[in-house]
Amino acid sequence: QFIMNKLLTELDVFMSVSKMKNHYEAGVTHTMKNLYGLVPYRFYRLGGSDTYRSEFHGERSVTRNRLPRVIVDINRARPIHFGLVDGILTSEGGEGPWIATMTPIKGNMLIAGKNCVATDAVATACMGHNPEDDYGTPPYYRTDNHLKLAAEMGLGTNRLADIDVVGASIDKVKVQFHGAS
Repeated sequence: QFIMNKLLTELDVFMSVSKMKNHYEAGVTHTMKNLYGLVPYRFYRLGGSDTYRSEFHGERSVTRNRLPRVIVDINRARPIHFGLVDGILTSEGGEGPWIATMTPIKGNMLIAGKNCVATDAVATACMGHNPEDDYGTPPYYRTDNHLKLAAEMGLGTNRLADIDVVGASIDKVKVQFHGAS
């Protein structure tokens, strides 16, 4: 369970529109990671006056396991009906300028789909990453792969062989992104 705006339970259709980019902790951030911002931060901070959801990360020693599972759990609590990933002009190497390796990148693509796991898997592949890889492989330097965990929970597939890609092929639009190392 998560504390969310009641309006989110009264929707007929829920869309997640996100940027295609690398994330320092989570590896990638697409439609699933985008839901991280749904919950009010004041209920999910470890203490003090931080203005982000530090409880989702937990103490540094548990972030690898905790953060990707929180991402999956938020998606279980508020399922996405349609996802759109904007990879037209974005960033690689991290999610914002506070990450030293973050740089702008032109992906020149949009990815859309009805299943958030499959949509995010295709977006991850279009970034030159393998959506089936796990901890220790780019871009999952610091945490387990939340796409893999979501697939194991039955939310969809992260296996490209099981996804029908319509439009340009992944190989045709792929741009190599560099993870936040």
